[in-house]
Amino acid sequence: MTAFVLRRVAASVVTLLLLSVTIFLLVRATGDPARVYAGAEASEEEVAAVREDFGLDRPLLAQYASFVSDTAQGDLGHSIQFRQPVFEVYMDRLPRSLILATVAFVLSLLIGLPAGVLSAVRPGRWSAGVFRAIALTGVSVPNFVIATTFILVFAVKLGWLPTSGSGTIKQLVMPSIALGWYFAAATMRLTQSSMLEVMRGEYVKLARLKGVPEWIVIGKHALKNALIPVLTLAGVNFVVMVNVAVVIEQIFAWPGIGDLVYQGITLRDFPLVQGVVLMAGFMVVAVNLIVDVVYAVLDPRIRLDR
Repeated sequence: MTAFVLRRVAASVVTLLLLSVTIFLLVRATGDPARVYAGAEASEEEVAAVREDFGLDRPLLAQYASFVSDTAQGDLGHSIQFRQPVFEVYMDRLPRSLILATVAFVLSLLIGLPAGVLSAVRPGRWSAGVFRAIALTGVSVPNFVIATTFILVFAVKLGWLPTSGSGTIKQLVMPSIALGWYFAAATMRLTQSSMLEVMRGEYVKLARLKGVPEWIVIGKHALKNALIPVLTLAGVNFVVMVNVAVVIEQIFAWPGIGDLVYQGITLRDFPLVQGVVLMAGFMVVAVNLIVDVVYAVLDPRIRLDR
Protein backbone atom coordinates (compact mmCIF):
# COMPACT_ATOMS: atom_id res chain seq x y z
CA MET A 1 0.00 0.00 0.00
CA THR A 2 2.81 2.40 0.88
CA ALA A 3 4.55 1.74 -2.44
CA PHE A 4 1.29 2.37 -4.31
CA VAL A 5 0.73 5.71 -2.57
CA LEU A 6 4.33 6.77 -3.21
CA ARG A 7 3.96 5.95 -6.91
CA ARG A 8 0.79 7.99 -7.13
CA VAL A 9 2.37 10.92 -5.30
CA ALA A 10 5.39 10.80 -7.62
CA ALA A 11 3.10 10.75 -10.66
CA SER A 12 1.20 13.74 -9.24
CA VAL A 13 4.42 15.71 -8.75
CA VAL A 14 5.52 14.97 -12.32
CA THR A 15 2.11 16.08 -13.59
CA LEU A 16 2.38 19.39 -11.74
CA LEU A 17 5.90 19.96 -13.05
CA LEU A 18 4.76 19.36 -16.63
CA LEU A 19 1.84 21.71 -16.06
CA SER A 20 4.17 24.38 -14.67
CA VAL A 21 6.46 24.16 -17.70
CA THR A 22 3.52 24.29 -20.12
CA ILE A 23 1.80 27.29 -18.56
CA PHE A 24 5.13 29.08 -18.01
CA LEU A 25 5.94 28.90 -21.73
CA LEU A 26 2.43 29.49 -23.04
CA VAL A 27 1.81 32.72 -21.16
CA ARG A 28 5.12 34.12 -22.39
CA ALA A 29 4.22 33.34 -25.98
CA THR A 30 1.49 36.01 -25.90
CA GLY A 31 3.82 39.01 -25.77
CA ASP A 32 5.60 41.38 -23.42
CA PRO A 33 3.54 42.22 -20.29
CA ALA A 34 5.90 45.06 -19.42
CA ARG A 35 4.77 46.99 -22.48
CA VAL A 36 1.12 46.48 -21.55
CA TYR A 37 1.65 47.51 -17.95
CA ALA A 38 3.80 50.56 -18.77
CA GLY A 39 1.33 51.82 -21.36
CA ALA A 40 1.41 52.43 -25.10
CA GLU A 41 3.13 55.80 -24.71
CA ALA A 42 5.83 54.67 -22.27
CA SER A 43 9.46 55.09 -23.22
CA GLU A 44 11.84 52.18 -23.64
CA GLU A 45 13.50 53.14 -20.34
CA GLU A 46 10.17 52.90 -18.51
CA VAL A 47 9.38 49.54 -20.11
CA ALA A 48 12.84 48.26 -19.19
CA ALA A 49 12.31 49.43 -15.60
CA VAL A 50 9.06 47.45 -15.42
CA ARG A 51 10.79 44.35 -16.80
CA GLU A 52 13.52 44.66 -14.20
CA ASP A 53 11.01 45.26 -11.42
CA PHE A 54 9.19 42.02 -12.18
CA GLY A 55 12.27 40.01 -13.14
CA LEU A 56 11.23 39.69 -16.79
CA ASP A 57 14.66 40.76 -18.03
CA ARG A 58 16.30 37.55 -16.86
CA PRO A 59 16.77 34.42 -19.03
CA LEU A 60 13.73 32.14 -19.27
CA LEU A 61 15.50 29.30 -17.46
CA ALA A 62 16.32 31.58 -14.53
CA GLN A 63 12.74 32.85 -14.44
CA TYR A 64 11.39 29.31 -14.44
CA ALA A 65 13.79 28.19 -11.71
CA SER A 66 12.68 31.10 -9.51
CA PHE A 67 9.05 30.35 -10.33
CA VAL A 68 9.33 26.69 -9.27
CA SER A 69 11.35 27.54 -6.18
CA ASP A 70 8.90 30.22 -5.04
CA THR A 71 5.88 28.01 -5.77
CA ALA A 72 7.34 25.17 -3.73
CA GLN A 73 7.48 27.59 -0.79
CA GLY A 74 3.87 28.66 -1.28
CA ASP A 75 4.69 31.93 -3.07
CA LEU A 76 2.82 32.26 -6.38
CA GLY A 77 4.38 35.62 -7.12
CA HIS A 78 2.97 39.14 -7.35
CA SER A 79 0.29 40.16 -9.81
CA ILE A 80 1.46 42.81 -12.26
CA GLN A 81 -2.05 44.21 -12.57
CA PHE A 82 -3.18 44.16 -8.93
CA ARG A 83 0.24 44.77 -7.34
CA GLN A 84 -0.64 42.13 -4.74
CA PRO A 85 0.45 38.55 -4.06
CA VAL A 86 -1.29 36.23 -6.50
CA PHE A 87 -2.42 33.97 -3.67
CA GLU A 88 -4.20 36.86 -1.94
CA VAL A 89 -5.92 37.89 -5.18
CA TYR A 90 -6.94 34.28 -5.78
CA MET A 91 -8.34 33.81 -2.29
CA ASP A 92 -10.24 37.10 -2.57
CA ARG A 93 -12.10 35.82 -5.65
CA LEU A 94 -12.44 32.20 -4.50
CA PRO A 95 -15.61 32.61 -2.35
CA ARG A 96 -17.64 33.91 -5.31
CA SER A 97 -16.51 31.03 -7.51
CA LEU A 98 -17.23 28.52 -4.74
CA ILE A 99 -20.79 29.80 -4.43
CA LEU A 100 -21.42 29.59 -8.18
CA ALA A 101 -19.68 26.21 -8.54
CA THR A 102 -21.46 24.68 -5.54
CA VAL A 103 -24.92 25.58 -6.83
CA ALA A 104 -24.05 24.43 -10.36
CA PHE A 105 -22.50 21.23 -8.96
CA VAL A 106 -25.57 20.39 -6.88
CA LEU A 107 -27.85 21.04 -9.85
CA SER A 108 -25.72 18.81 -12.08
CA LEU A 109 -25.95 15.93 -9.59
CA LEU A 110 -29.67 16.39 -8.90
CA ILE A 111 -30.36 16.26 -12.64
CA GLY A 112 -27.63 13.96 -13.91
CA LEU A 113 -27.78 11.10 -11.41
CA PRO A 114 -31.55 10.38 -11.49
CA ALA A 115 -31.68 10.90 -15.25
CA GLY A 116 -28.77 8.51 -15.80
CA VAL A 117 -30.27 5.84 -13.56
CA LEU A 118 -33.72 6.07 -15.14
CA SER A 119 -32.25 5.98 -18.66
CA ALA A 120 -30.34 2.80 -17.79
CA VAL A 121 -33.16 1.07 -15.92
CA ARG A 122 -35.91 1.95 -18.40
CA PRO A 123 -34.14 2.47 -21.75
CA GLY A 124 -37.30 1.98 -23.83
CA ARG A 125 -39.46 4.57 -22.07
CA TRP A 126 -40.17 8.00 -23.54
CA SER A 127 -38.46 9.58 -20.54
CA ALA A 128 -35.17 7.95 -21.56
CA GLY A 129 -35.43 9.65 -24.95
CA VAL A 130 -36.08 13.01 -23.31
CA PHE A 131 -33.08 12.56 -21.03
CA ARG A 132 -30.87 11.61 -23.97
CA ALA A 133 -31.99 14.73 -25.84
CA ILE A 134 -31.16 16.88 -22.80
CA ALA A 135 -27.77 15.21 -22.46
CA LEU A 136 -27.02 15.65 -26.15
CA THR A 137 -27.93 19.33 -25.92
CA GLY A 138 -25.78 19.80 -22.85
CA VAL A 139 -22.63 18.27 -24.32
CA SER A 140 -23.00 19.66 -27.85
CA VAL A 141 -24.28 23.22 -27.40
CA PRO A 142 -21.59 25.65 -26.15
CA ASN A 143 -22.37 27.10 -22.73
CA PHE A 144 -22.09 30.66 -24.04
CA VAL A 145 -25.02 29.91 -26.38
CA ILE A 146 -27.05 28.57 -23.46
CA ALA A 147 -26.06 31.59 -21.34
CA THR A 148 -26.99 34.19 -23.96
CA THR A 149 -30.26 32.37 -24.67
CA PHE A 150 -31.13 32.53 -20.98
CA ILE A 151 -30.38 36.25 -20.92
CA LEU A 152 -32.52 36.86 -24.01
CA VAL A 153 -35.50 34.89 -22.66
CA PHE A 154 -35.49 35.40 -18.90
CA ALA A 155 -33.90 38.84 -18.65
CA VAL A 156 -34.71 40.72 -21.84
CA LYS A 157 -38.05 39.21 -22.88
CA LEU A 158 -39.60 38.24 -19.54
CA GLY A 159 -37.67 40.55 -17.22
CA TRP A 160 -37.60 37.95 -14.45
CA LEU A 161 -33.86 37.85 -13.74
CA PRO A 162 -30.95 40.34 -13.79
CA THR A 163 -28.41 39.96 -16.58
CA SER A 164 -25.26 40.34 -14.50
CA GLY A 165 -23.65 40.89 -11.11
CA SER A 166 -23.53 38.89 -7.89
CA GLY A 167 -24.81 39.06 -4.36
CA THR A 168 -28.43 37.95 -4.70
CA ILE A 169 -30.13 34.64 -5.42
CA LYS A 170 -31.68 36.00 -8.62
CA GLN A 171 -28.25 36.90 -9.95
CA LEU A 172 -27.11 33.33 -9.25
CA VAL A 173 -29.88 31.49 -11.09
CA MET A 174 -28.87 31.88 -14.74
CA PRO A 175 -25.09 31.48 -14.41
CA SER A 176 -25.42 28.40 -12.19
CA ILE A 177 -27.81 26.66 -14.59
CA ALA A 178 -25.75 27.63 -17.64
CA LEU A 179 -22.60 26.34 -15.93
CA GLY A 180 -24.16 23.18 -14.54
CA TRP A 181 -26.01 22.08 -17.69
CA TYR A 182 -22.96 20.60 -19.42
CA PHE A 183 -21.82 18.82 -16.27
CA ALA A 184 -25.32 17.49 -15.65
CA ALA A 185 -25.30 16.02 -19.16
CA ALA A 186 -21.83 14.50 -18.64
CA THR A 187 -22.89 13.06 -15.28
CA MET A 188 -26.04 11.58 -16.80
CA ARG A 189 -24.16 9.91 -19.67
CA LEU A 190 -21.52 8.40 -17.38
CA THR A 191 -24.13 7.25 -14.84
CA GLN A 192 -26.15 5.62 -17.58
CA SER A 193 -23.21 3.75 -19.10
CA SER A 194 -21.88 2.74 -15.68
CA MET A 195 -25.31 1.46 -14.58
CA LEU A 196 -25.75 -0.54 -17.78
CA GLU A 197 -22.38 -2.18 -17.26
CA VAL A 198 -22.97 -2.96 -13.60
CA MET A 199 -26.45 -4.34 -14.18
CA ARG A 200 -24.94 -6.98 -16.48
CA GLY A 201 -22.88 -8.26 -13.54
CA GLU A 202 -23.41 -11.73 -12.12
CA TYR A 203 -24.17 -10.49 -8.61
CA VAL A 204 -27.05 -8.38 -9.94
CA LYS A 205 -28.44 -11.37 -11.82
CA LEU A 206 -28.08 -13.51 -8.70
CA ALA A 207 -29.93 -10.94 -6.58
CA ARG A 208 -32.82 -10.98 -9.05
CA LEU A 209 -32.89 -14.78 -9.10
CA LYS A 210 -33.19 -14.74 -5.31
CA GLY A 211 -36.32 -12.63 -5.62
CA VAL A 212 -34.84 -9.43 -4.22
CA PRO A 213 -37.15 -6.47 -4.99
CA GLU A 214 -36.07 -4.54 -8.07
CA TRP A 215 -35.66 -1.25 -6.25
CA ILE A 216 -33.22 -2.88 -3.81
CA VAL A 217 -31.31 -4.49 -6.70
CA ILE A 218 -30.97 -1.12 -8.38
CA GLY A 219 -30.39 1.06 -5.32
CA LYS A 220 -28.25 -1.21 -3.16
CA HIS A 221 -26.42 -3.52 -5.55
CA ALA A 222 -26.17 -1.71 -8.89
CA LEU A 223 -26.09 1.99 -8.06
CA LYS A 224 -23.60 1.60 -5.23
CA ASN A 225 -20.97 0.20 -7.58
CA ALA A 226 -21.94 2.31 -10.58
CA LEU A 227 -21.30 5.52 -8.64
CA ILE A 228 -17.54 4.94 -8.29
CA PRO A 229 -16.52 6.47 -11.68
CA VAL A 230 -19.32 9.03 -11.43
CA LEU A 231 -18.05 10.41 -8.13
CA THR A 232 -14.55 10.63 -9.59
CA LEU A 233 -15.89 12.70 -12.47
CA ALA A 234 -17.96 14.79 -10.06
CA GLY A 235 -14.92 15.72 -7.98
CA VAL A 236 -12.94 16.84 -11.02
CA ASN A 237 -15.97 18.68 -12.41
CA PHE A 238 -16.30 20.69 -9.21
CA VAL A 239 -12.67 21.81 -9.42
CA VAL A 240 -13.20 22.79 -13.07
CA MET A 241 -16.33 24.76 -12.18
CA VAL A 242 -14.44 26.68 -9.51
CA ASN A 243 -11.41 27.60 -11.61
CA VAL A 244 -12.32 27.49 -15.29
CA ALA A 245 -15.79 29.04 -15.62
CA VAL A 246 -14.25 31.83 -17.70
CA VAL A 247 -16.99 32.22 -20.33
CA ILE A 248 -19.91 32.05 -17.91
CA GLU A 249 -18.35 34.50 -15.46
CA GLN A 250 -17.58 36.91 -18.28
CA ILE A 251 -21.08 36.78 -19.76
CA PHE A 252 -22.79 37.32 -16.41
CA ALA A 253 -20.09 39.64 -14.98
CA TRP A 254 -19.55 37.26 -12.07
CA PRO A 255 -16.42 38.32 -10.14
CA GLY A 256 -14.84 34.90 -9.66
CA ILE A 257 -11.73 32.96 -10.61
CA GLY A 258 -12.77 32.63 -14.25
CA ASP A 259 -13.05 36.39 -14.58
CA LEU A 260 -9.64 36.66 -12.92
CA VAL A 261 -8.11 34.32 -15.50
CA TYR A 262 -9.61 36.39 -18.31
CA GLN A 263 -8.16 39.58 -16.90
CA GLY A 264 -4.77 37.96 -16.46
CA ILE A 265 -4.68 36.72 -20.06
CA THR A 266 -5.98 39.98 -21.51
CA LEU A 267 -3.46 42.11 -19.62
CA ARG A 268 -0.66 39.53 -19.95
CA ASP A 269 -0.32 39.26 -16.21
CA PHE A 270 2.07 36.28 -16.22
CA PRO A 271 2.24 35.67 -12.47
CA LEU A 272 -1.54 35.83 -12.11
CA VAL A 273 -2.26 33.37 -14.93
CA GLN A 274 0.49 31.02 -13.77
CA GLY A 275 -0.76 31.06 -10.20
CA VAL A 276 -4.43 30.49 -11.02
CA VAL A 277 -3.69 27.66 -13.46
CA LEU A 278 -1.35 26.00 -10.99
CA MET A 279 -3.95 26.23 -8.23
CA ALA A 280 -6.50 24.61 -10.54
CA GLY A 281 -4.02 21.92 -11.55
CA PHE A 282 -3.10 21.25 -7.94
CA MET A 283 -6.77 20.82 -7.02
CA VAL A 284 -7.39 18.38 -9.89
CA VAL A 285 -4.27 16.36 -9.09
CA ALA A 286 -5.14 16.31 -5.38
CA VAL A 287 -8.69 15.10 -6.07
CA ASN A 288 -7.42 12.32 -8.35
CA LEU A 289 -4.76 11.31 -5.83
CA ILE A 290 -7.29 11.11 -3.01
CA VAL A 291 -9.68 9.08 -5.17
CA ASP A 292 -6.91 6.67 -6.19
CA VAL A 293 -5.90 6.10 -2.59
CA VAL A 294 -9.50 5.60 -1.46
CA TYR A 295 -10.08 3.12 -4.29
CA ALA A 296 -6.91 1.24 -3.31
CA VAL A 297 -8.14 1.00 0.29
CA LEU A 298 -11.57 -0.25 -0.75
CA ASP A 299 -10.39 -2.57 -3.53
CA PRO A 300 -6.96 -4.24 -3.08
CA ARG A 301 -6.98 -5.35 -6.71
CA ILE A 302 -6.34 -1.75 -7.81
CA ARG A 303 -3.07 -1.34 -5.93
CA LEU A 304 -1.94 -4.82 -6.99
CA ASP A 305 -2.66 -4.17 -10.67
CA ARG A 306 -0.79 -0.88 -10.62
